[in-house]
Amino acid sequence: MNEGRPARLDSLTGLRFFAALGVLLTHINSNVTTLLGSAWCQFGYLGVPFFFALSGFVLTWTATADDTARAFWRRRFARVYPLYLVSLLPGVILGLAGQAEVSALAAILSVVLLQGWFVTPTVVLKNPNGPGWSISAEAFFYALFPLLIPRARSASGRMLACSLVVLLAVVPLAIVAWDGVFSSWFVPYYAAAYQVAPFLSGVILAEAFRRGMRFPRLRWSLSLAVAVIFVLGLADGHAHVQLTNRPLVEIGVLPFVLLLIGSAATADIVGAPSLLRSRSVVKLGVWSYALYLTQFPVIMVIEAISPNSLFGVNRVVGSLSAVALILLCIALAWAAHRLIEAPWNDRLRHAPKSVISEQETVPAQRSEPELHAGGQWVSVDG
Repeated sequence: MNEGRPARLDSLTGLRFFAALGVLLTHINSNVTTLLGSAWCQFGYLGVPFFFALSGFVLTWTATADDTARAFWRRRFARVYPLYLVSLLPGVILGLAGQAEVSALAAILSVVLLQGWFVTPTVVLKNPNGPGWSISAEAFFYALFPLLIPRARSASGRMLACSLVVLLAVVPLAIVAWDGVFSSWFVPYYAAAYQVAPFLSGVILAEAFRRGMRFPRLRWSLSLAVAVIFVLGLADGHAHVQLTNRPLVEIGVLPFVLLLIGSAATADIVGAPSLLRSRSVVKLGVWSYALYLTQFPVIMVIEAISPNSLFGVNRVVGSLSAVALILLCIALAWAAHRLIEAPWNDRLRHAPKSVISEQETVPAQRSEPELHAGGQWVSVDG
């Protein structure tokens, strides 16, 4: 490893926090009257395809030639499932107490991570933890990954490029065709197979990155990403612009997501300055999975304790409530990571106890033998 360069792709870990925060802002925007403005906050859901693409990138970057499907699935189970299972409990309890609309079918499918494999309106709308559908999608991706990685590694550069073009060009046409036939994207949007494009794009991006492809400076990609969200907010509600189709918006934004991921990884590889690599931001990124999973149960509990308490307030009070809710969710995410996520990951993987370690961050560099033969690197969560 070269002196002065980071040992991990910590900027990717830092980006995870802002993706999780974006999803939280979308949920807050749906429940609280604030000064933040619905036009921009509602696009926080774009953090979800970011997580899918990042997952594909990280899993491919850390994959080794001597790994097995069984070992891979065990690591993913240890990393993802314990906290996910705990996050379902508040919704299940509130459902049993009659304080929330939770379907028994949705709860059962959620426990076994199949709510994204057997999607119905009931499963989507009466789930014990709404954002958990994306973890079901991740489970689908994990099932496919041992089949995908050898093909990605053996594919030619031209084949990788063609595959990415198909994902970025043909998938939008398929979405438009689906909407034209069925007049609704809502239910299929939550199906795991419907969300495979961002994950596969991340896999292709990582393989190209592994072969030496590098990206523009991070500050340019960050500025472009902010500009895209700003334009979406300005365009929303315009008489001639339709931004209510989430899948179409997500696939349209996907190239910018991939550019951002590639630039963040490049910044760490070449040792360029990156605020995303600061220790405080990396810590927040390590807690991002817990932040993503705990935010919806928190909102459900608040509404059960004090119905309509998040509604009907003026913008100033609503904004203060939103800030307090964000801080509360971050604090709970820290506690959930320290008390549930990290220790159970360690126990199930029989790994040394760690808080910020290779299980949450991405190794940046490998020696030449490892790049060609596959070193013993730990797969991490995207």
